[in-house]
Amino acid sequence: MPRAVAGEIRVVSFNIQKNYMYMDVFLESNVDAFDIVFIQEPPWRHIRTAPSAHNKEGEDVVVAYAASTERRAPQGDRLHLNALEFLRNRPAIRRDLMDHRDLLLLSLFAEGSISYLLNVYSDAEHTAIRFLADKQDVIPQLNYMGGDFNCHSSVWDGNVPHHRTTPISLLHAAASLGLDLALPFNPGPTHYPHDERLRPSVIDLIFVHPQAALSSNFLSDITDSIKDINVAMLEPNTPDQVDALAKAIASVFRGAWEEHAREVFNTNRSKPWWNAEESGNPSDFNTFRKVCRKTKRIFFNSRIHEIASTNKR
Repeated sequence: MPRAVAGEIRVVSFNIQKNYMYMDVFLESNVDAFDIVFIQEPPWRHIRTAPSAHNKEGEDVVVAYAASTERRAPQGDRLHLNALEFLRNRPAIRRDLMDHRDLLLLSLFAEGSISYLLNVYSDAEHTAIRFLADKQDVIPQLNYMGGDFNCHSSVWDGNVPHHRTTPISLLHAAASLGLDLALPFNPGPTHYPHDERLRPSVIDLIFVHPQAALSSNFLSDITDSIKDINVAMLEPNTPDQVDALAKAIASVFRGAWEEHAREVFNTNRSKPWWNAEESGNPSDFNTFRKVCRKTKRIFFNSRIHEIASTNKR
């Protein structure tokens, strides 16, 4: 894989399903391919017992991967951690902002600003999703959130007939953290059960800054539209045919631009749900919070409807 250009961070995220051999092979063969590897459900190995001043039997020493690549995880009961990161450029793990066994918050400092990336594993009880929904007001605005969410919805999986409380809560939390669901260029299942009788599903998701999500949809629409151009036009032999092909390609870009472009106004209130009702300076903070919650609920419901309509689901 070619090196990233300046300013780019190459990230890969997947659930390793506690398979040590799979992770070993992947990391060894891709050591220079990615800057950050987000792992869900990593394997942990007990390698020895270290002397301890607090435990006469010693403290267990466990590792996820015995290599020079730096690995990061919160302190505590590591054998029960479900999120792990392998790093190349030594960013910071922000346990001061978020300390959770299923979530790892990473900060990168560049060009005078801080970017936050979040690795997520949410179990069958939706523990991480509930945590994000409960703590969204104290979590910093994110630039990226991705992982295994174990959450089914018609918004991102066309084979699911419903859109229930948990995915609604996830989309609300993501929007509150400044993120939109990113639609892949190659949509399809992300999880294939070992039991072949079960249907593959989409449970691995990525959320990015709205501008990045718009760019993803913009490029995806361009790719799909170019595929629809008449094949006979792709090998022009006359000036008129060249002109017709150029006009067809220009029409593709124009249509995608008109579909996705929107005017953006940057203000000191950068949250997209902020409106005139919040612009005052209320003396009653509780009243102010109620107004904010109501406004966010209306805004996020409209965003969910917009995403579902765009995906035709």
